[in-house]
Order: sequence, then structure tokens, then C-alpha cells
Amino acid sequence: MEQDQRLKRLYYQSGHRGTKELDIILGNFAEKFLHTLEPSEINDYEALLEVEETDLYNWLTGIEPAPEAFNTQVFQKIAMHRPL
Repeated sequence: MEQDQRLKRLYYQSGHRGTKELDIILGNFAEKFLHTLEPSEINDYEALLEVEETDLYNWLTGIEPAPEAFNTQVFQKIAMHRPL
């Protein structure tokens, strides 16, 4: 898949996770930072979008710790830049 199409798909998915809070967190991150990610970081971001929405929300808000496999630099960037 062409990189631009992939980024458009990821941008769309970021704002359509099903819960308002998670849509805001991921949509805000995608809008500001998705185009700046390295290819390996895009892979990590895509993997995060596949996670169950309640788990991802709990990890990003600190309710539960993120499993090591998902606690990547991209995850840390999202958590650090999430709207409060």
C-alpha cells in the first residue's frame, strides 16, 4: 500500500475508535504527529490501533500499565501529548 494512502487510513482510524475520549486522544496525536513518524514508528502506531479500545484507553490514561510489547516510543509520545 502506498505510504500516503496508509497514513490517510491511519489518520481516519485514529478518530474513529468508538469512544469519544479515545477518538480525541488519537485524533489529536494523528493530526499533529502522524506525518512525522518513522516507518517503524508507523508500524507501532498501527499495532496500537488494533488494540481493544478499553485497554488502549486505560493504558494511555495510566489506569493500567501498558504491556511491554505496546510500551513503545510511539505509545510514550501519545501519552505525553494527550489532551488532559
